[in-house]
Amino acid sequence: NSEVLRSRVDELLEVVNSERETTSEKVGGTCFEQLLLLCFRIGGVLSWQETSQNSLRMIYKCIVIVFAALAFAWTVIDATLAWQQGCYKTYESAHGHYAPLSSSVLMAFGLVAVLASLSWCQGQRNLDELTSVLQAYAHQHELHDLWMSRVKRDVACVVSMCICSAAMCFSRMVGSASTLSGLPAAAAAFIVNTLLMLLVLFLLFALRLLLVLADVFCFELVETKHISEATRDWNLLQAVLRKASAAIQLGLLAFLAVAAFAIPTFMLDYMLLGPSLATLQLQLPHLLVVVGVLRIFVMASTVTGKCMRVAPLINSLDFGPGTDRDSQDLVVFIQNSAAGFYIFDVRLTTGMVVKFMYVWAVVAFGIVSRGLSEG
Repeated sequence: NSEVLRSRVDELLEVVNSERETTSEKVGGTCFEQLLLLCFRIGGVLSWQETSQNSLRMIYKCIVIVFAALAFAWTVIDATLAWQQGCYKTYESAHGHYAPLSSSVLMAFGLVAVLASLSWCQGQRNLDELTSVLQAYAHQHELHDLWMSRVKRDVACVVSMCICSAAMCFSRMVGSASTLSGLPAAAAAFIVNTLLMLLVLFLLFALRLLLVLADVFCFELVETKHISEATRDWNLLQAVLRKASAAIQLGLLAFLAVAAFAIPTFMLDYMLLGPSLATLQLQLPHLLVVVGVLRIFVMASTVTGKCMRVAPLINSLDFGPGTDRDSQDLVVFIQNSAAGFYIFDVRLTTGMVVKFMYVWAVVAFGIVSRGLSEG
């Protein structure tokens, strides 16, 4: 069934691709959008379309993965040395900078996992095709300005988070200002957090358009009241949602694992360093990444929620005399389509995200309570 559905989605997306080819001069994008896509290419999320040779694209992709792997290896080595010395304070006085936290190791491993899942397992071609489809759909329905205006707010938030993260990473260097012993560790932490936030920004970039698809469908249906064309438009909407879900689902799953294991590592850091303000400052870059990941899942579940509310809205509309049967057929068709955001054929809902946050909040509360009672 999944193969049949995938082929049907490809057939529907051919309509969007054909319209994109006829209006290719309009889908160039603004300067802001081109700069944003350039950042995604530098970060290894998207491929360099100007490079005709696949070998050069693969080499650059490998370079990004190697940088992330080196940052992960340095973090693991630094953390292992701290564990062998048995005291983080001893490590700090001996090496001139703070030791990497257990959450630092998790974030470094999560970066390698997310990059590998998006660039290698899913393939950059899928991400490139997804970006092209979203651009074409946005121009076709005149959503580009609305899309970019909301993306700009995400960019502002992510840039401010990166600045705060950079300040916290380089503040780990202690001692005199001329001491450079802590520079490699600070650089590794900065690379990890910056690339993670860039990956978060790419997923927000895609989800921002998906959030308004159902709203635009309802608005156009109310304005035109053409029930005959609504089925085709809804099929195109479903195809875009399925394409986006299939392209980024593995990366979302990797981010979910990072968020799931983040809370235990945060609690472990508090047990090793103590519940102090300095510990919170060291954990702040990782906390910002977790907040970004939770934001991604809230937005993805909101896409499903909006699709689920389309059928009740259409059921309450009046399209004129003699259209009751057609409107009811449209309502049944939309309900049976089960449109939304999927992760490996599982429709992500707001209830799932809330339950996940609730369970881990209970786990965190239990760990903190036990730590305080034993302390």
